[in-house]
Amino acid sequence: MSTPGKKTTIVFAINDMTVGGAQKLIIDMCKRFDPERYSVHLISFFELPYRPDVYHDVPPYVEVHRFKFKGMYDIRAWLLCIKTLKKIKPDAVISHLFFSNFVKYAAVNGRNRV
Repeated sequence: MSTPGKKTTIVFAINDMTVGGAQKLIIDMCKRFDPERYSVHLISFFELPYRPDVYHDVPPYVEVHRFKFKGMYDIRAWLLCIKTLKKIKPDAVISHLFFSNFVKYAAVNGRNRV
């Protein structure tokens, strides 16, 4: 629970930000958070340079963290992701799609889940 005067930190996690329905849903949800009350972060795990992305539609107050996972066993990317989540200290992590859900549960490691 956040303390009075402190912004609530929300992290949205998704596999990638290529053009698609889940990506549009995340962008729409990000736009609904008041930046005066919430610190909103977006984490994407894969870069797909051969497909168009929708990063340009992300609101400017959303901090974007782009990882370049090479697969499930990419230890370096895992460590960087966990380090980033520890730094952000999210109050809630909302994930979409299988890989993002897996990373979320592994990274929060026993803390309260949303």
